[in-house]
Amino acid sequence: MRVSSVPRLGLRASSEAGERR
Repeated sequence: MRVSSVPRLGLRASSEAGERR
């Protein structure tokens, strides 16, 4: 359950930062 939470938050932050920048 921890591995699923790590990639999910990382992928979401990368997608938001890429679209915002």
